[in-house]
Amino acid sequence: MFFDRGNHYEFLSLVQELAAPGELQHPQTFDFNFKNVEKQYESYNGINVKLRYFTRVERPWPWGLQCGELRRGAAGGPHGLQRAA
Repeated sequence: MFFDRGNHYEFLSLVQELAAPGELQHPQTFDFNFKNVEKQYESYNGINVKLRYFTRVERPWPWGLQCGELRRGAAGGPHGLQRAA
């Protein structure tokens, strides 16, 4: 993985389905909580590696899957929705 900046490696993944498949007719809020999750590593941004925790939001559209990420800063800052690359 040395000098491999183009690839991302997922080493921890937890999934929680918040709603059954179907259509959203109105704006909706989903509360969620991942209980008893051990984050054994600190967020880190170095020369050869970047480690971060985030929550990915996925929703299907007729023309493909749209993804976004709710990110939390290394210092525990506020969440913000960002479109996934």
